Amino acid sequence: MTGVAIIAEIEPDLSSYEESGTITTAEGRTFQFSRKYRYRATEEALDILFDETPPRLYQSVSLVTRNGGWAGSGFHLCSPDEYRSDYSFDPPDRFATTHHVTGPRKSYIIETRYSRTSV
Repeated sequence: MTGVAIIAEIEPDLSSYEESGTITTAEGRTFQFSRKYRYRATEEALDILFDETPPRLYQSVSLVTRNGGWAGSGFHLCSPDEYRSDYSFDPPDRFATTHHVTGPRKSYIIETRYSRTSV
């Protein structure tokens, strides 16, 4: 998987997140992908919202301090499938996500490493 993610501040404590790129399967098939979210910082968590009207919660991630950054986990039920996610933020230029997707229709892991390419 290769792609680009753009994070832009909308207002204090609210940012837009847009990703797009290409996935190539083990069988050699290639797919384009894109997705938009909103990241909202609250006193208790980082809320990740689908970029819809009205916004709908994807995951609420309670963050803890770890190795000079932050880490947390989230859960989303897209019945009957489940998304269990781990987030690791290494400021100022990197973060990582791991999504474990399981259920009768889906069974895969997505590991993504992000790094800043320009400001």
